[in-house]
Amino acid sequence: MPTSSVPVSFWGAFAMKRVILTSSSGVGLAHADRADMVVPFIFRFVSGPLPSAEHLNGYLGGRALRIFEEIIWSDCVRQLPYVQRLDREGALLWFCETYGVELIELWFDPEPNSQLQLIWILDYLRSEPSIASSLRLRRVDFDLRGADPAELRHRDVRELDIKKAISRSRAWPGRPTARRRPSSAPGCSTGRSANCLS
Repeated sequence: MPTSSVPVSFWGAFAMKRVILTSSSGVGLAHADRADMVVPFIFRFVSGPLPSAEHLNGYLGGRALRIFEEIIWSDCVRQLPYVQRLDREGALLWFCETYGVELIELWFDPEPNSQLQLIWILDYLRSEPSIASSLRLRRVDFDLRGADPAELRHRDVRELDIKKAISRSRAWPGRPTARRRPSSAPGCSTGRSANCLS
């Protein structure tokens, strides 16, 4: 469902109705008008060195006191005119709360790396029970990378039970989590200055 192109006033800022979290396969969703903001995950879990737990948590945790060369979630998100620059440096979940996000949708296609990213993000989000009611998991059973944004705008994508998905992510013993031993090198495939959507 397309969202309104006019943001709603929210305590002096603007409220965002919907945010989509996706893999790099889903960057086309940013042009499909299905959400106010699309956040792609750029880590590789299927080839090359695995990202460390610190890199994974730092990606969603924001820049704050971190080194400016580190890539965070907002580096891969288009600039929005009603978003304060400093707010883009904060943690993703803090950002969603500050901007009044009502729905956080997870769109991950069947590609293996996307599925591993989904497991990781479900594991990350289960430690944040305050946002559980905002989460929606979409059953993306097609190739997001090759999908036409105009088609994505109107495509009916079924919602799945998020509680079952979180339970299954917890049961997978090899999931990439903060509890696994850190790798020495990040698996990020792009440099600090790159904008994944430009």
